[in-house]
Amino acid sequence: MVLLIAAACLAGYAASVVPQLDLLVHFQVQYAWVLLLILLLLLCTRRWGWAIAATALLVLPAARIAPWYLDAPPPVAGPVIELLSCNVKFSNPEHRQLIELIEHVDADIVVVQEATSRWADALTVLSTGWPHLISHPTPGPRGMLLMSRRPLQDTAVTIDPVTRHCTLSATIDVDGRSMRIIAAHPFRPGLRHGSRLLAGELERLGDLAGDDTDNLIVIGDLNTTMWSKTYIDFVEANRLSNLRQGIGILPSWHSLVPWLSAIPIDHCLVGSELQGFDFRLRPVAGSDHDAMVAVIGFR
Repeated sequence: MVLLIAAACLAGYAASVVPQLDLLVHFQVQYAWVLLLILLLLLCTRRWGWAIAATALLVLPAARIAPWYLDAPPPVAGPVIELLSCNVKFSNPEHRQLIELIEHVDADIVVVQEATSRWADALTVLSTGWPHLISHPTPGPRGMLLMSRRPLQDTAVTIDPVTRHCTLSATIDVDGRSMRIIAAHPFRPGLRHGSRLLAGELERLGDLAGDDTDNLIVIGDLNTTMWSKTYIDFVEANRLSNLRQGIGILPSWHSLVPWLSAIPIDHCLVGSELQGFDFRLRPVAGSDHDAMVAVIGFR
């Protein structure tokens, strides 16, 4: 077990050669729990050599997890916007519960992923409170809606030529300064293509963002975790930071066993001129994802 987990922990380093290996890098929290359990068993059975090996290996996932709990975000200062993003699961019939969540959070911007025509019709009751809309519903998991209390400018719906997933983008005014929002839901990785399609879609998303990402917000189910080379390449190339920094891992999918089975694949990323003041998760009835609530302002 120690050797198997060691191989899984190190597999991500070879993902650029074998994209399927990137699938193993997302489970750092799970590796840490299992290694800790194995270490306790080895200590109880006095297998000191293997206990030392397990302790040394435990450092690897711990070193990837711990930095996310450092550097807590500052208190709110200046004008901010609040965003709510939720992957509702396209087959989910619990429309009323999501409407209640949206009304309760009362965010400035609401992003609904995997939005079908039924979801779009159900959410029209919110049009008075959120009158500005970008809508691209589809029959399956590729649809999306963006609702806003504030006027939207430069709105666009971009369809990826390979995966057919849509990306919504708009610019809003916050106290006389512009913030650009990109709502994305790229293709999930799998055994056939590994992370290849996901990496390609994130690269095209970076092209959509352009060179000026200082006032950019990227939000949505990005289908990757912070430890993946695919994720790291994307945030470094576009000079983005994750609102989880200083708050913790906050796993958002899939919570069969809370804090054990879930992984953090839903993200809110911001450019260098923006600051996250709060980031938290809220359960969504009928969905396998938690919703994200993010509070963002200028540095």
